[in-house]
Amino acid sequence: MTCNMDEQAGVKSRRFQSMKRIACLGSVLHQQDQNASENILELYNSLRVCNAAHSVTGLFVAFRNLVLQVLEGDPQNIAISLYKMRQTKLFNELVVVNDMSIDAPAFTTWRAKFYHPDMANHREFLQKLRHDCLPESSVQEGRPKELAEQFWAAALISGTPATPEKQVSHDTFGNHMFHITAWPKQSRVALTPRLIKLCTVLSNGWITYQQLMATGLFKSEDELDGVLKQLLRLDVLLIKDAGLTQEAVTAAQEAGREDHFGSVMRKFLSMKWKERSGQ
Repeated sequence: MTCNMDEQAGVKSRRFQSMKRIACLGSVLHQQDQNASENILELYNSLRVCNAAHSVTGLFVAFRNLVLQVLEGDPQNIAISLYKMRQTKLFNELVVVNDMSIDAPAFTTWRAKFYHPDMANHREFLQKLRHDCLPESSVQEGRPKELAEQFWAAALISGTPATPEKQVSHDTFGNHMFHITAWPKQSRVALTPRLIKLCTVLSNGWITYQQLMATGLFKSEDELDGVLKQLLRLDVLLIKDAGLTQEAVTAAQEAGREDHFGSVMRKFLSMKWKERSGQ
């Protein structure tokens, strides 16, 4: 039996009206001397299959040992996904913090994101998610609200705040080291060949003012000062006191290279992409 256009529109409207969006926060189990990366990866791998099978869309955001999940779909299918999460026994605690009815989904797939609070583009993404998809009115009272406030307070703080431009002098620049964790957006600044080369250097690790001058990209210190101030305004430049010991700098760089979950997740997603490409 076929439906006319009005009947089809009615079916679609009823389907969207019955949709829900929830967000849940979970603290993932891990050994005292280990991080939670292996359990987070196992959790993601099991849930992506379940959610795809039940047409549940949304996000899986990993931050430290915490996982924020946004789930959209039929309420019964979301309940199945929640049941699956609890059955994994990989959480210390799992709490639904947002619960709301929606007219239409905001996501077309269910995907993962490993969140770095010191990256400006990551913070922008999370702020937009909170503002657009998880309004304050949908937060559940009591323990859920307490957990949500703790999560947002921790996640939306920049890891290394930049010195305000009005307080930055040439002498201040000369005594600091520089690094970027995200490139400036083309919509906000012209990516000239010189700026591209500079950002490449800055993204490789912490570097001193003197080392930046030695690259030969700038004819004078005034030119370099101007570009550094521009990157500060764009909220992509991190700075720190150059007086830190080399041992501390090396330890920080090693810690970044040992981001086990990041490397494992990239390897896993790459493998899955190759599998799909070969089908």
